[in-house]
Amino acid sequence: MFELLSKANGTSPWEDDYDGWSPIKVIDTIHQILVNEQVSGSFLSIGAGNVEHDLLNLPYLRTAVASERIGINIDPNQVGRYAGFEVIEANAHNMPFEDGWFDCVLCNAMLEHDPQFWLTLLEIRRVLRPGGLVVLGVPGFLGEPLGREIPGLPGFGAYEYDLGMATLTYTEHNAPGDFYRFGPQAVRHVFLAGYEDRHVTAVMRPPRIVGWGTKPTTE
Repeated sequence: MFELLSKANGTSPWEDDYDGWSPIKVIDTIHQILVNEQVSGSFLSIGAGNVEHDLLNLPYLRTAVASERIGINIDPNQVGRYAGFEVIEANAHNMPFEDGWFDCVLCNAMLEHDPQFWLTLLEIRRVLRPGGLVVLGVPGFLGEPLGREIPGLPGFGAYEYDLGMATLTYTEHNAPGDFYRFGPQAVRHVFLAGYEDRHVTAVMRPPRIVGWGTKPTTE
């Protein structure tokens, strides 16, 4: 179900100067996807921040491959210009861009905070050009019960069965709300429905689910 991304070496080429809030393994995974896919042109980051650690500032995008780097955020405090990219105030449910404008759309650690995330997914598809790449990252869960992590669950008594059927996921983190957790099937079959070359991988524990795919050239 999952794909493991390989790198030339075991370290991130840019983590020494990274001081971000999103786990480094997730960001490194997204960076490696972009490198592997060799995507170029115009890039959009949804839920972007006017900060150094935004996805728009990944090393791959700081090269000539990115002709345009734009981020959107509903929070006016995140709006501004920073080192080669701009973040504008906009709602992901109604983006101020023409159809098929972007070659790549990135959206990490945002959809769980969106009570109507399906509207964002529809807009992503609209603004992405045919043949363009979408990369999505969300906190999730896997089909591995907690009982495998703690065999026997000693000391839990009457709660042993319940905990044995539970699974790991991220704690609530409001920004400003926190509404969802998504499994790999949701990412593949709901988020990426209608896309081609769909891929899903899981990183970290509790897991972050990262999925990516290509918009068909004809629809």
